[in-house]
Parts: sequence; structure tokens; C-alpha cells
Amino acid sequence: MPTSRQRRTFVPVHPTPCGKYTLIAKIGHGGMAEVFLAVASGMAGFRKVSVVKRIHPQLLEEPEFVQMFMDEARLAARLSHPNVVQTHEVGEQDGVPFIAMEYMDGVAYDKLLKAIRRKGTRIPVKLAVRVVMESLAGLHYAHDLRDYDGTALGVVHRDISPSNIFITYQGVVKILDFGIAKATTKLSETRTGQIKGKLSYMAPEQARGKAIDRRADVWSMGVTLFETCTGVRLFKGESDVDTLQRVLTGDINTILKEEEDKLPALLFPIVEKSLARRVEDRFESADVMRKTLAEVLPQLDGPEPDVEGFLREHFEELAESQRAMVGDLLEQADQAAARAAPPVADDEEEAVPVVVSAPESRNTLRTVLLALLILGGVVGGVAVAMMSSGEPPADDGLATAQPSGVEQEPGDPAAEAAEGTAAESAEGARSAEGAPGADVPPAGGGEAAEAGDPAASTAESDGEGGAEGADAEEAAEAAEEVASASDEAAARRLREARRRAAVRRRREQSATDEQASENQQPAAPATAESGTLRLVTRPWSEVYLGGQRIGTTPLLNHRLPAGSHTLVLRNPEMGLEQRMQVRIRPNETTRLNLALQ
Repeated sequence: MPTSRQRRTFVPVHPTPCGKYTLIAKIGHGGMAEVFLAVASGMAGFRKVSVVKRIHPQLLEEPEFVQMFMDEARLAARLSHPNVVQTHEVGEQDGVPFIAMEYMDGVAYDKLLKAIRRKGTRIPVKLAVRVVMESLAGLHYAHDLRDYDGTALGVVHRDISPSNIFITYQGVVKILDFGIAKATTKLSETRTGQIKGKLSYMAPEQARGKAIDRRADVWSMGVTLFETCTGVRLFKGESDVDTLQRVLTGDINTILKEEEDKLPALLFPIVEKSLARRVEDRFESADVMRKTLAEVLPQLDGPEPDVEGFLREHFEELAESQRAMVGDLLEQADQAAARAAPPVADDEEEAVPVVVSAPESRNTLRTVLLALLILGGVVGGVAVAMMSSGEPPADDGLATAQPSGVEQEPGDPAAEAAEGTAAESAEGARSAEGAPGADVPPAGGGEAAEAGDPAASTAESDGEGGAEGADAEEAAEAAEEVASASDEAAARRLREARRRAAVRRRREQSATDEQASENQQPAAPATAESGTLRLVTRPWSEVYLGGQRIGTTPLLNHRLPAGSHTLVLRNPEMGLEQRMQVRIRPNETTRLNLALQ
């Protein structure tokens, strides 16, 4: 049975369409996007579970964040390697862009390390080396990626750490989240001095806001290798300032020698070279570092690394609970889809497609004219019958007809489109009342035949008899084609109206949420000596200043007095809390993009 902690992995949501996918559960969210479990369905019971990353709707009006999201989408769509998470599709639903990726049945590397530490042990050194080697293979592929014309893209991940390494229960290692990656395909720019990434895994040149290349990721992999082999955090300090100071000026050799007894001697020079402060002294590429590790791996003590077996031994219960939850979510989604489907009558037979060969132009004109005459006769006959009975005309359903499942709300564009379509149909019926036509007897023993029903059309043609039978059948088919074309046009207008209504409602809700957030934030003193803070964190966090909550990330254009401030960032869902110092300059915008640790 999944524990309460495990149950929070997936939060069920009402099945929501997103392109060809249906969102069925929320996995998590960060400063820029939400992540959902989704399913794509097809014919013959086909189903494929995926992960959909969708930008926060309230950020659609922020070009900077939209551009960052699209930069990630463009790069992710180009990546295809066994050790990199696979992107299926980049799309848009109701004006909101999304990225559809492969669903991986496994656990993030940082969660694996924490679970093992709680058991009072460490993962085998050989297994740690194997995970780093496969991660380096995925990184080298990304670093060497070229555009279609052969131009090097210059990809740098910039956020490598155990939280962005994923291990499937089948033992496959994959690199995640190129959301802040540097590449020549990016249209958004990182401003000078802007820091992106996790401080404790960040190369010194990256922490200083200077130009970086693939060797910045080599540094991050060196930190990861040391920490996973020793169980010791290399640069993590009491605060962000302390951590940054250690990254920039800490004596790495001294730190390494303090933990020398925990790090095998064969790995010491490899870690030392990957953490060289001079970029030129590091491994020149992730591939060179991987090959060096491959040479020493057989010489290390211990059995051959079996990643799949290790996960089966320590995480089999978690794997079973996650799979059971996904199965339950899929079943709930199927039940919701069945409830939303229109009811089918017991005696309704499956429609059989009919293929009609195209008639010659002369017969086509004759058929269309006859169809119009018959339709005019039906409407005229009904009108005459009603007037002769002395009763007021009954509501024929045209003026108030709306698609099944669509509720009309005042001011709803979808309802207005439906009413407009109905009004056009009613106007067409009124103009046809005066058209000449022959009376058509009702089919089926006095019951009126439904328009477009193949059985009713057959009954009508049988009732005509003689030479007129074939003409009546052609007329019914022509009428059905005209009705289908009209229905399709109305459906297109209705879908467009629904899309506009959804975008409008989302924007109104975002504006309402933003206003509510502003109302809860303590106002900064009105002074000329103030600046603006734009703060994004991954995952999301509540932001506190002086013990007061000033908002939830992403924090956009928040005014603060000029000077130094201590912010507290908290994510109650994941139990994360981090303090940071931020300096606000007068009449300037300070931009921060951080990963909570």
C-alpha cells in the first residue's frame, strides 16, 4: 500500500485535453511550468502514458518566460539519445504551449541517495561510477549536438546535479531538464551577472556570471561523483552566501583530503581533475572523463554494478505502488471518458459507411434541385398543417438548439456562436417555407423520419415508388451532404468560440489570482530609492521577507526598497527551506532564477 508520502507523487486532476493527450494527474510544478501525467488514446484500445510540461497560464503575458519555455522546447525536440529524456511533441492547447515527453518508470537520483542515506548506508562505489558514466554519455551527446546544416549548437546544461539525473527501474540512466540550458538556438538571452543553476554544483566561472562551455558541466559531474561515492556534500554551506563562497574560494584539495578515506584512491585524481579551478586544467569533454572512469571501473573493489538489481532490491515496494497508482489513474480517466460520452440507444445499430460514386454533372444539378424542392415541401406542409389546426406553431428546436454537453452562459462566446448558428438555420427554414414542393408522407407508419437517418431515407424512397424512387434517394443523399457540411461549419465556429472563451477565462482567472496575491503582499514604502525583484525558483516556493509572506514564485515585478534583503524561500510540499541574500539597486530590476536545494 503506498504511503502518504508516496501518494503525493501524483495528484489526480479532472481529465483535461492537451493536444492529443489527456492530463490525468499533476506530478509537480516549478517556477515556470506545471508537469502532468497524461495519456494518449487511439484505435483498438491503444494507450500511451506520457509526461506533459505546460507553462503556467499567468506567464503567457510575460514574453521573457514564454521565450525561455520555447527555447527549452526547441532544444528538447532535437535531443534523441538513450541517456537523455525523449521528447515526443511540442504543441499548443488553447494558446498555452506544452512539451510532451516520455514517461519513465523510476526514481530521481537525489531521491535514491536520500532513501539510501536514511537506511544508514551508501550506494556501492562501482554503481555510483556507472551512473556518472552513463550521465556523461548523455551530456557528451548534447554537447556535440549540431544543427541540420552542421553548425555546432554549443549546448551546456548548466544545471547538472543528482536531481536532474533519473534512473528507471530497468536500470537506464537519463539526463533531465534542459530548461536553463545554453545553446545557440536560444532566442532569449541570459543577462550579464545573472546566475542560473544550483550553487553547490555550479562551476566557479558560472557562479561569477562569466562565459561558460561544456567544461562547466564536467565540474558539476565531478561534484556529483564525489558526493555519491562519499555521501558528503562538497560545497553545501549554512546559507547561499556561504555555499557561494566555498565554490569560489574554497580549498578543494583540502576538502578532498579530509574525505580521502571515503574516496577510492583510483578515483581521487579523476575527481581532482574534474574540479580544477582553471577551466583549461579540467577534462576537455564529458566523453574524456567517461572513458577515464571506464578504465578504472574494473579495478575498483566490489561486484559488477547492477543498477536494475539495486533498484529492485531497495525500491521494489515503491515501484509497485507507483505502477498501481498509474493504473488507478488510467482507470479513473476511462470511467470519466465513458461518463462524458453521449448515451447510445439499445436498439441503435452501428452505422455502415456507404460509398456513393460521383454522378455526372447533369445528374448532380438535377439531384440538388430535387432535394431543395423536397425540403421546401416538407417545411411548407408542416406550416400549413399547423395553421389549419388553429394551434400556435410548436418550437422546432432550431432557435434554441445547442450541442450536447455545452451549457450556455451569459456572455459566453461558445453559447453566442451556438445561438448564431441556430439563428442562421432558422432563417433558412423560414425562407424555404414559400418554396414549391410535393408533400412527402411520413415514414414508419406515421412517425416523422429524422433528417440524416439512413433508415428514414430508405423508407422515404420506398414510399415514393415508380421512376421517382431513385430521384428521391439521390435527393435524400444530397440533403444529408448539405446538412453535414452545415454541421461541420457550425462545429468549427463552436470550437473556435470555445477556444476564445477558454483563453479569456484563463486570463481573467490569472488576473484575479495576481490581484489577490498583490493584495496579500505587504506594500513596499513609497520611495524613489527602490527597485524591482523578479524571482523564479524550481520547484515553486513561498517567499518571506522579515517574517511576512510577500508572494509565491514566480514573483514578477515586486517592488522592494533599495539595499540588501534576506529572503526565506519555502516549499512545504517537499520540505525545502532556503535563505538567500538579495541586493536591490535603485530603479533597476534584479532577476534571479534559482533551484532550491
